[in-house]
Amino acid sequence: MEKTLLIRIIKEEIKRFVNEDRKAVPSKPTTPKSPKERAQAKAARIKAREEQLARKEARAKRQAAKKNREEDKSAKIKAREEQQKRKEARAKQQADKKAREERKKGQEDRKIARAEKQAAKKARAEKQRLKKLANIK
Repeated sequence: MEKTLLIRIIKEEIKRFVNEDRKAVPSKPTTPKSPKERAQAKAARIKAREEQLARKEARAKRQAAKKNREEDKSAKIKAREEQQKRKEARAKQQADKKAREERKKGQEDRKIARAEKQAAKKARAEKQRLKKLANIK
């Protein structure tokens, strides 16, 4: 019971202390009374606004530069990929061309071999025919 009473008293003291602190600090700046003070305050507000705009523009410029750098990077990467694709396509074309030439060469070799075989067959047949003619006479 004494603890809760003590805690309650301490809480009330803290609230009172905080409330007194709040009253000591004005919530809004007071408006200047003299024309000179008003002009100075207005100039200060304008200057603050200009500084804020300048900071905003500088930030926008930095972001634009960063975006451009990123776009340049991505463009370079894309160009490199395209170049790699073209290189691979060119290599594939050359390989296909070489394979076609090999097949064509193989076909020609088979043609020549067939022609030689037929010529040998004709030569044997001619030899046989001549042999038969010689035997008949």
